[in-house]
Amino acid sequence: MKRLTSATAIGMILAATPALAEVTPKSVWENLNAYYDRYGLTVETASVDEAGDTLTVNDLVLHQQAEGAETRVDMGDVVFTATGDGAVRMDMADELTVTVELPETDPAEEAAMEAPADAADSAAEAAGQAADAADAATEGDAAAADEAMADAADAAADAEAAMAAHDSAEPRKITLNAQIADEDITIREDGDAMVYDYLLPKLDVTVAQIELDDGKIIENPATIAFANLKGSDRIEGTDAQKIVQSATTDSITFNLDITGDDGESGKGQFVLNGVGINSDTGTPAGYSVGSDNLTEMLKAGMTVKGDLKIASVTGNLDMVTKDEEGQTRPVTMKFDGAESAVTFAMDQSRISYAGTGGATNAEMTIPDLPVPVGYGVGSASFNVDFPIAMAEQAQDFAVTYKLDDVTLTDGVWGLFDPQGALPRDPASLDLDLAGSVKVLRDFFDTASLDTAEKLEDPNLSEEERNALMEEMMAPPADLRDLTINKVALDLMGAKAEVTGKLAAPEQGDMETPVGTISGRFEGVNALLDKLGAAGLVPAEQMMGVKMMLQMFSKPDAQNPEVLTTELEFNEQGQIFANGQQVK
Repeated sequence: MKRLTSATAIGMILAATPALAEVTPKSVWENLNAYYDRYGLTVETASVDEAGDTLTVNDLVLHQQAEGAETRVDMGDVVFTATGDGAVRMDMADELTVTVELPETDPAEEAAMEAPADAADSAAEAAGQAADAADAATEGDAAAADEAMADAADAAADAEAAMAAHDSAEPRKITLNAQIADEDITIREDGDAMVYDYLLPKLDVTVAQIELDDGKIIENPATIAFANLKGSDRIEGTDAQKIVQSATTDSITFNLDITGDDGESGKGQFVLNGVGINSDTGTPAGYSVGSDNLTEMLKAGMTVKGDLKIASVTGNLDMVTKDEEGQTRPVTMKFDGAESAVTFAMDQSRISYAGTGGATNAEMTIPDLPVPVGYGVGSASFNVDFPIAMAEQAQDFAVTYKLDDVTLTDGVWGLFDPQGALPRDPASLDLDLAGSVKVLRDFFDTASLDTAEKLEDPNLSEEERNALMEEMMAPPADLRDLTINKVALDLMGAKAEVTGKLAAPEQGDMETPVGTISGRFEGVNALLDKLGAAGLVPAEQMMGVKMMLQMFSKPDAQNPEVLTTELEFNEQGQIFANGQQVK
């Protein structure tokens, strides 16, 4: 589980999880202090004044040090007021300031960063990370808004580094400002639970400044705007807690705008519309949400489940970079996506992760290509359900993945098939696998991290180092059997479908499986002829490819355009294709 490594006022306050016997301004403030202490935060105030039903915390400052970075959150004055109906209202300053001072990179990392990199790719990746951060900011959990701020700053810094890849400058200090207008935050009781309700009609986060280690300063490279962020956190229990959260926002808009001294620049905008999230987390007694050992927490009873929905997403990025000779290299990208959804669940024994996505389209121009290129996907879905706890017996797993109506733009097709010899029908992929694995060690055990630390010992002998490397690289699970319910591919007029089942021998492993795989292939010979006509398969190689097909497949008795195959694997390690031994 990721530790809280940076903080902002809104993320800390909205997700604070005190257990209050009576909801009063004083008890809320006391329990917020306990919450901050639980997350390793240091609290500073000029004074705390109480008058009647109002408690004012003057010049509240929060500090945190984690992983070499120091974070400071200047929150100004925070006012807690009893509403008269058993609840407490929380009012914050209109502007919050966050500063993050980063540690120096070790020499090995610095050397790696000094190597030339492709500026356009790096900047696009940075912008994508920032869009992901904005997406995560709607989660309403302990790191919601602070993750968006910190990742936005990191993304902006990465983009600047990408546009000056020949420069070794690294970010040392990042300053962010958050403007909050007309917030409505209340704390109330509901039976044995505490409920935090919040509405932020407008939350604007600005990456105000990035200071590099060479003295350069980047001003206002990025912003994130949240429109109508609304949510509720329900907290039950004290030491052992159950936290149920929900949040929605009309939109999250991330803007990137960086201009370098040498004329390089990067501008982009990414917008997520109609974002909604729900989560349900159970934390066992004796552990905090930021605990290092996730395996121990899971064994003690920790559970997590949730879902995320996005109505649509759009984005565009315009970059101007320069190559080593100083030549300008413009790069543009734009994309849009329809409704998508993700679900997640984890307990001490299993983890599951599933998602669906609607129609998606992307197009980009790259200096090395003569025309714009792009692709489209009609829909996509995936599902993974896998065991994560060590056990003596094999445990079931399932994996599915599906892509429908995958298309390429004419510009892409023209790059390798200018004559139009190949069918340009939409492609699809359907993968459905199941089976069982023997989990050899807990997936989230920190033992591998301990092993990595041991490798840093300069006094290790070569034998000891190799043994540790072997231990660290050992797979966490042993596949015992695999069922191929379906693997189907529809591509350029040809279709393939494979089914079957393989199992490891009782005293062996899947290097010598036992079982059968069956396949059906339609239009393959016709596609090979078209590939030859397009010049993608040389004539001297075509005969060898078709001979391989004949070796592993045979024509269907009812349809000569259809090829079938049956591969048999026996306990002696032999393989037969349609009854003929091939190994």
